[in-house]
Amino acid sequence: REAFERIPLGHERTSFALRSLGEIALELENWESARFWLSKGRTEYADLFIDSWVDFGLVKALVSSGRTEDAKSVLDAARAKYPPGDPWLVLAESTYETSFLQSKERDSL
Repeated sequence: REAFERIPLGHERTSFALRSLGEIALELENWESARFWLSKGRTEYADLFIDSWVDFGLVKALVSSGRTEDAKSVLDAARAKYPPGDPWLVLAESTYETSFLQSKERDSL
């Protein structure tokens, strides 16, 4: 992680580093960092962060940090971009739906 963080913006490997930092943060369940790195990559390198994995990562990070409305916005935008059978879109949908159902269960207790 630290090696990726040392790569300066504008370097030819920066987009790879940002994506890797997002992936590491997701694996470590550091949701705010995951959201930061994936959003930063999407802002700075939009043409390289256009795949559905990024949307899945953002939905996962947002849902896991309790930001379900923001997750729904990302998911709605992803649904407009990718075909219904896209594997990362399906995972993003199931991640969102699972968190929605869990919050309904908590509310009913």
